Amino acid sequence: MVWFGLSKCYGPAMQKPICGDSPMTPTYNKKVSVILGSLAFVGALTASGKEAHTSRQSARLIAASSLPSEQTDLVVTVKSEAPIGNVEELLHRFGPYLNGLTNKQIKLLLSVAKDGQHEQMFTISGLSQEETMILRQGLQAQPWVTLVAKNRIYRQDPLDIESISSTAQQDTNLGWHHERIGTQEAWSYARGQSMVVAVTDDGLDYRHPDLLESVHYSSTESGKRSSNGVDDDHNGYIDDFRGWNFADQGSNDPFPNQFSNGSIDGHGTHVSGIIAGRNNRGIGTPGVAPDTKIMPLRLASSRESTLFSSARIAEAYGYAIRQGVKIINTSYRIDRFAESEDPIFKKAIEMVYDAGAIIVASAGNSGRNNPARQVYDEIIFVASTARQSDYRFPSSNYGKGIDIAAPGDRILSTLPDGAYGERTGTSMSSPIVAGVIALTWSKHPEWTRDQVIAQVLGTAVNIDEENPNHIGLLGSGRVSAINAVRDQLKPPTLDLSIGDLSVTSKTLTVTLNHVYDPTSVHNQAFELRQIDTGDEVPIELLTQYKVGTNQLEFAIADDLTVGRYQFIAKASLRDPFGQPLDGNQDGFSGDDYEILVDLDFVDELDPKLISFSGPTGVLKIGDRVRYIVEVSDDVSGVTEASVLLSSGQWGLELTAVTAEPILDGVVIIEGILSDSSVRVAEEVYISRLTLKDGSGKRRDYQKRFGGYVFLNTKIEVPVFQLIE
Repeated sequence: MVWFGLSKCYGPAMQKPICGDSPMTPTYNKKVSVILGSLAFVGALTASGKEAHTSRQSARLIAASSLPSEQTDLVVTVKSEAPIGNVEELLHRFGPYLNGLTNKQIKLLLSVAKDGQHEQMFTISGLSQEETMILRQGLQAQPWVTLVAKNRIYRQDPLDIESISSTAQQDTNLGWHHERIGTQEAWSYARGQSMVVAVTDDGLDYRHPDLLESVHYSSTESGKRSSNGVDDDHNGYIDDFRGWNFADQGSNDPFPNQFSNGSIDGHGTHVSGIIAGRNNRGIGTPGVAPDTKIMPLRLASSRESTLFSSARIAEAYGYAIRQGVKIINTSYRIDRFAESEDPIFKKAIEMVYDAGAIIVASAGNSGRNNPARQVYDEIIFVASTARQSDYRFPSSNYGKGIDIAAPGDRILSTLPDGAYGERTGTSMSSPIVAGVIALTWSKHPEWTRDQVIAQVLGTAVNIDEENPNHIGLLGSGRVSAINAVRDQLKPPTLDLSIGDLSVTSKTLTVTLNHVYDPTSVHNQAFELRQIDTGDEVPIELLTQYKVGTNQLEFAIADDLTVGRYQFIAKASLRDPFGQPLDGNQDGFSGDDYEILVDLDFVDELDPKLISFSGPTGVLKIGDRVRYIVEVSDDVSGVTEASVLLSSGQWGLELTAVTAEPILDGVVIIEGILSDSSVRVAEEVYISRLTLKDGSGKRRDYQKRFGGYVFLNTKIEVPVFQLIE
């Protein structure tokens, strides 16, 4: 299901991204060169650069998001020493290069500063297909451009939800998920004060009595809780005093979609209540972090199955980051981005990560092992546990890339129009973890993102006993609010699981079970040694470690041989709090971790026929036949070869057993033609040729349709005539 890079693209009916290049037309070269010049100028910007006058008629810079009506929109990411500031500055600096491009729109999506560089993501829309192709080719050659890609529009139901209760329930109880994770106890330590969680979803019913005090209102918009038609804080969004609606052509109202039958989208309202509901009326149930504020960022409608783009979600993330938000909850199906290798979504989450924020997302409800989305190490993925116990909820995805689990079975929360109801799915599990992160960060506002995630994941409750078939596939365990805010994180330990390793392996995969300081996870922190010889086997770490990384992959430089190996993780590994590795798990930091791996002969291949020759022409009863079979195999070698000679319904099987297993060589098969086995016939042929190796694997070549085939590979086999 990989679509990125296909030469042909498919429309909505195929449930795939829409894209399309067409041959360039020279007519557009002049206009495109102007655009290239404008973007080159961005890369060369300096703080002392002069601003040039421009007219608003020369180009429109839009901040209010609207879904592209064409597939020619380009998303461009650039790096420069000096950032591009507000909208007016961008217009001034681009001005001289945009003359004549009255229909072109340039929009800032994301902006992040890291290591003295400013990386910013823009869309350029209003281009023809020819302009898009030429501009794309030109930008890709620029060293200051880190991404050029066409925006992708997806057709999908974006929401990760398993089921909805049949009635909108009201309950005076606290809620079973609170009892399970210990939130009431945790509130004596922290309640999420001073934290803001951005909820990228289908909107928020901010009129709900339990959410009125939970909405984040901008302190920089003078309009406050009303509209004055002015962009007071000069961020490009007019009257964005309570989040933004990135759907519906963009607006300052993130209220959910209302339909002709009177129903209102409720997914985002339910998710928001799980994080920060106030329970002001004593019915329903409070959020995990009731003093946290919600920034509603509407991306789509729960009824919307079309027009969902990667640029839209990138802009929503960018908005949250520019407002200083550190926690983003995305209870959305994002497998499509991974399956299509969407470069825009990938770059967007990398930029969010570089900003020191974290995205918490649902693991998905397909009951699938290793869902596509888990490739994103920048995101914390949450699986769902059941109400009766900490069993994995049957529909919850699981796998090596899942980071933690949380209750997700019939979670009671807010719904539009002042209602309450239960919903089930990883969509509900994700905001529970986002709420615990908010609690933890509010108690320790001085902590970094990595420290907060290490604390939340490191204090989770082990649920392996309840899930014996999913050990290591539900992250660090089930989240615990009380543990996260109360317990001191122990020094990191390792209980490494090394993936399949054989003498033919060229890579080594190691599964981790802790969050580490990324600066300590490097090649020098690991060794692989051959015990028998004492020699170190050169390995190279291929994985760029992030807080959501659960597996490290190493390249093995030399060929491995049969024997015992020692893999060492050094005590220089440390967690984000600076605690060195506790390799021997005695409670004290400072020891290496060692694991022994025995490599035996591991047979991975079936025996293979290289060539075959034998008698042809005319033979007599009593003659000796001789077949020369050239074979190849891996570590176990070919140990037996046989042919079945047939003439009509009669047959003679001849078998040769090798003195030693043959990796690459020849097997001789011989026998006497007996009149009791093979009758006189116009043609004697081989109906089957069989090869066996030392591990019991076999490969059969059989006569079919005028040839001898195995796995659709034909081979030439000799035949002869038998006479008295």
